[in-house]
Amino acid sequence: MAADFSFFNCRHNDTIISESELICLIRRLIANHKLTIIHLLIGIIICLIIMAPFLLNKGIYVQDDFSFHRVRLESYYGAVISNNFFPKIFQNMANGYGYAADLFYPSILLYPYAILRMLGFSYLNSYNGYMLLICIATFVSAYFSAKPFFKKDNPSLLFAIIYITSTYRLLDQFVRGALGETLSFVFLPMVFLGLYRIFYQEDSKNGWVTLGVSMALLIHAHFITAYFVVIAIGIMLIFQFFLKRLTKYRLLKFLKATVLGVLLSAYILLPILEQNLHIDFNYIENRTLWSNGLKYSFFNLLSNSLANSADTWGDLKPGIGVALMIFVLIAVTIFKRLTGRTKLLLVIGIAFSLLTTNLFPWVLFKTSFLSFVQFPWRLLTLGTFFLSLAFTSFIDDLKVPRNAQTGLSVLLVVLSISFSTNALYDFQQKNIPNLTNESYGDYALSSIGGGREYLPANMDADQMFANPDNNPSMLNDAATVYEIVNDSNEYNEFTYSIISADNQLVTLPKIAYKGYEVEIDGQKVAVTNKKGLLSFKVTKGDHTVRAIYKGTFVQKASLVVSLMVWAIILIIPSKSLKLPKKKKTEA
Repeated sequence: MAADFSFFNCRHNDTIISESELICLIRRLIANHKLTIIHLLIGIIICLIIMAPFLLNKGIYVQDDFSFHRVRLESYYGAVISNNFFPKIFQNMANGYGYAADLFYPSILLYPYAILRMLGFSYLNSYNGYMLLICIATFVSAYFSAKPFFKKDNPSLLFAIIYITSTYRLLDQFVRGALGETLSFVFLPMVFLGLYRIFYQEDSKNGWVTLGVSMALLIHAHFITAYFVVIAIGIMLIFQFFLKRLTKYRLLKFLKATVLGVLLSAYILLPILEQNLHIDFNYIENRTLWSNGLKYSFFNLLSNSLANSADTWGDLKPGIGVALMIFVLIAVTIFKRLTGRTKLLLVIGIAFSLLTTNLFPWVLFKTSFLSFVQFPWRLLTLGTFFLSLAFTSFIDDLKVPRNAQTGLSVLLVVLSISFSTNALYDFQQKNIPNLTNESYGDYALSSIGGGREYLPANMDADQMFANPDNNPSMLNDAATVYEIVNDSNEYNEFTYSIISADNQLVTLPKIAYKGYEVEIDGQKVAVTNKKGLLSFKVTKGDHTVRAIYKGTFVQKASLVVSLMVWAIILIIPSKSLKLPKKKKTEA
């Protein structure tokens, strides 16, 4: 009997798909994209393998940025269950003084973690599950972004494997606990794809959309990475101009991408600008490059990369990893024999890697606009990306057999497991705190990041940390102030009782971000800023005070604009996927 392939010949003439037609479409999808599906399954398996040492560990070791992001994750989960998806202020942070972590460090990309928590998973399982999702998302982004560039499936798979197993990405995710920077690895390939489509694919109509959306997502993930990517793109545009490749057509598409990215991120960018117009913040007034970055040398880059170990925060050893460093050393020795594509990617990757070291005079820019990166070795993010592309291009040019590429992939996975187990060993040897489901809730509740970036520059942070119970009376000498248990459904609302012996200025234990409203006995009053804290005038007597962070017009209007543009971006592609309507037949 002949084989029945009729299920590949699905026909659908109606906008309503029947169950049999849906099954038919799924079968066609699988048949047409079998290799892609296999590659995605390989990516998921590799993510599970390289995460296994941490998934099997009964706890999470506390390093560098982890304390801040632990509080941030739980704070956003608390906001979401209160139906506030864009809270701006996390009131439980900073000893209950309220910290604008969401305003300056948008949290919407943390939503998968909140979903896992709402589904009933423990903190540990939710965190590890979220880390796994990030790894898979990074693989998917790298794989599909590389396809138009390499125009083949297997090089795209190899690039995605090199990228997700790269040492610096693993360092960010598992050693530093740098959640924002880890998320940025997801969107960097998409930014590259957008630029590639605009400047090297003349027939690409939507390259500007890819670039605009990916830059917006990068801004959502990590401002610092987005900041130096913008600088890098600016440098690229200058080179394109001198190479006479910056045509009016390409410039127009680039400007469209810029406008789109700004509109999609308007609810982030405009409120930050508004706050900075009213408050002087630490990250502006006290910005400086950190000493551990200024001391990073070429020898550090070389030795750290070959060591396959990152150590712990006090002695952190960032590098590009064994595989990429060996590739660089080989490629440099045979540079003349490389193809133009590989040469370009290699030079860019080496340039970003060398820029992380003190071969570049970073000391001269210690307090300049470049100091926002905090430590220059953060540029290893870009170095890793371009060297991963160069390595893949090198393998592709050599036409390395598929079996050999499989062997290389296995070696990369083994090296990543070795790196992870070395990291766990270092944690154990140095007695780094290991948080469990039982202990995580009480650890470093006042953590707001080492730089205290989003505190007003004139605020006495030590006074805040010396008030662990968030006692308002400690801030007022001639008035008794105590908080009333709040039964309001408002996420950012607080009620106080004040007994004042005279007409005076009263200060609440709330950081005075723009957007607070205060009512005294039901009457709205003007608010002011006293050493960075929310203050207002009261008259002699007993009063009930209601303080609520309602946000500003700029916050609300920009959110509406961004959501509308996001909706348009999501709706337009879906319209092109609609099935044709069935023609009406005469009765």
